[in-house]
Amino acid sequence: MNVNLPLAGQFLSEEEVGSESAYPLTLSFCEDSSSIQVNEVIKPEILFKKYFYKTGAINSLVDHLRETSEVIQNKFNYAKIADLGCNDFSFLKNFIGKSDLVLGVDPSDVSFNNLPDGCKLENDFFSKGKSNFIKDKYGEFDVIFSSNNFAHIENIRDYVEGIFNLLSDDGVFVCEVHWAGSIIQNMQFCFIYHEHMYYHTLKALNYLLADYGLYINDVDEINIHGGSIRLYASKKPNRSEKVDAFLKKEDDLGLYKFETYEKFSLKINNLKQRSKDFFVEQKALGNKVFGYGASGQANTLMNIFEVTKDDLDFIIDDSPLKENLFTPINNIQIKNKEFLHQEQPDSVYILAYTFAKEIKNKNKNLNCLWKIPV
Repeated sequence: MNVNLPLAGQFLSEEEVGSESAYPLTLSFCEDSSSIQVNEVIKPEILFKKYFYKTGAINSLVDHLRETSEVIQNKFNYAKIADLGCNDFSFLKNFIGKSDLVLGVDPSDVSFNNLPDGCKLENDFFSKGKSNFIKDKYGEFDVIFSSNNFAHIENIRDYVEGIFNLLSDDGVFVCEVHWAGSIIQNMQFCFIYHEHMYYHTLKALNYLLADYGLYINDVDEINIHGGSIRLYASKKPNRSEKVDAFLKKEDDLGLYKFETYEKFSLKINNLKQRSKDFFVEQKALGNKVFGYGASGQANTLMNIFEVTKDDLDFIIDDSPLKENLFTPINNIQIKNKEFLHQEQPDSVYILAYTFAKEIKNKNKNLNCLWKIPV
């Protein structure tokens, strides 16, 4: 994969339109570890200090994090829990009053502006150095959690070293990541952008964590983000049969072979042509088409598929943080859900396609064609 993309999480005020840039993005595959990663690095201060992603705006994600919290509460003994990349505390809210210490670590303004009573916040990037600061201040933690955050870290080895340092000897690191197998099988290329530097196989994670004395002892397949895995790692090896079975599944799917990713690239080009044909057809019919879901994956899809504001009149999004902003490069204005029902488009092109079912259920009364591009 070799393209030029804007920053996926970037959304612009009217005054900022035209000031955005596109950056090269290329992927590499390591045949030893089966890790897939982006080569180009954008400074995290640019990517995450002003952040438009809010967990609480996605009902299915809030429900998932509540269910994950119940799994942790039922499975482990803990007094102190930390969430790396806590965002708006949707996960940690489930532990208030049930833990001696509930700590979020997150550099964004979203976390700073949504700190609830009963939680503490370190409003900064996590690292080995930061783990020393937190350890001196609060001691070690029994549970360290990370959800959809592990892909964002440039210096992932320093990050893992920090996790090992902060985790108690009997503690557990619980990590949820978008699984590379889902990306390949379900054509989820829209998750490939600069903010996501890594695309994880269990083999690659095992390879990484083991280097720092963390052993993956169990793994669950979970449905969130179109197909993810949740792993449980600790300083003491106690590997379940599920780990070996999952590694075999990855091997059988060809995730350890470069040829698999070459075929993936060809399929993307086929989908791009289908998308172009759809917009040509809609224009010929004189139809009004809205997009739904202003997100990193939406920006990626639109730029790879070359979707312009001639194709989409507006994009609808449920998050108030993005209302009346514009997407980068193609500069399509974002509106709220009420606007969708006021204007009544003929077709809705679901950009946030992994949440298509939720989006359609929210808008059952809308009489239109729903188009899922992937």
